[in-house]
Amino acid sequence: MSYIDADLDVFLQEPFGQKVSYSGGTKMGVLDMPDQILSGDMIYSTDYVLQVKTTDFVDLEIGETIETAVNGIDTEFEVKGQRLLDDGKLTEITLSKT
Repeated sequence: MSYIDADLDVFLQEPFGQKVSYSGGTKMGVLDMPDQILSGDMIYSTDYVLQVKTTDFVDLEIGETIETAVNGIDTEFEVKGQRLLDDGKLTEITLSKT
């Protein structure tokens, strides 16, 4: 039995999940609130985190552009990094706005 034994498609559906488009097609993912890296009083960078089903994003590469909605507005992001979560069924993708 795997660590995550739930149906991931249910987790990735609306209202939590949203459509994510990239060169591999349109899939579902959960976009988390951004982390801000500050230097003094200035925002140095803002990173977003997207959780997706690993099998849906096997061909996604660092540096690739994806598109998803933020507050109802289609927004492009650059993939900064990826890491498997728990048993590897979910992947966490670090993004920054382009």
